[in-house]
Amino acid sequence: MTVSEEEIGRYKIVKPEDIINAAKIVKEGKIYDLSVEVNRKSSNAHGSDKDIFPEYNLVTYLAPEKNKEYTSTRGITWGTELITGGVHNFTHLDALSHIQYNGKVYKKFDVEKIFSNFGTQKCGVETVPPIISRGILIDVAGLLNVDKLEDNHEITKNEILKIIEVEGIEVKLGDTVLFRTGKIKDFGKESYMEHGPGIGIEAAMWLYNKGMCVLGTDWTCIEVKPINEKNCVHKEMIYERGIYLIENLFLDELAKNKVYEFFFICLPIKFTGSTGSWVRPVAII
Repeated sequence: MTVSEEEIGRYKIVKPEDIINAAKIVKEGKIYDLSVEVNRKSSNAHGSDKDIFPEYNLVTYLAPEKNKEYTSTRGITWGTELITGGVHNFTHLDALSHIQYNGKVYKKFDVEKIFSNFGTQKCGVETVPPIISRGILIDVAGLLNVDKLEDNHEITKNEILKIIEVEGIEVKLGDTVLFRTGKIKDFGKESYMEHGPGIGIEAAMWLYNKGMCVLGTDWTCIEVKPINEKNCVHKEMIYERGIYLIENLFLDELAKNKVYEFFFICLPIKFTGSTGSWVRPVAII
């Protein structure tokens, strides 16, 4: 599949030498799994958000149901599944088509022309390259010495400056920047989707200007929720600047072991026309 340059976000500036340099971070071969488990118990589809985050479901099919002359104790059998659920549930990546503003996607494409009941013809998640980069963790909950931030806490540029000084890291061109708020501790609860902490626009813009290409967090929103036009980091990052977002990350083990710099890999599934994809990102040191 050939993807046009205009459909790829800022990540297109990442060069092969940047990936080679990021891989040099690896010294121990230790892998941190940064995803949550996909099951009905941990689904974050609750209340008023069920229409945009459809509930996860899995139905198992066994071969004996089709071939009645066999049973599961005779010969070779196999199983397969039908899976349904919203791709913006669990640990996932937002494609550039996820956010529309004034009838446009990524400032270029008319929503009415590219969207249908079978997905989008432009900026679907199939256009997102494999995300392989240097990753850094900004542990805001750790800086404030709390299990999780208050739901109305907006992360500021000054907080970021303090954290990167304490952690001894810097933001570089091509980086994936991950924020730990501690909110993931509420994942699966009825209240999880209602309110939460997030990064402010000034802070996100500072990271962008420093070279960030991908932004992630351990909650279902990048910004403080409820979201409005004044605080909508989704719009400023995805729509205006082509920054891919990753949400519902599990970052507690990284923070516990004070891992602030790592080799980051995140591979979206090529769901043609989808506005996002479940992912299983890893950090390697």
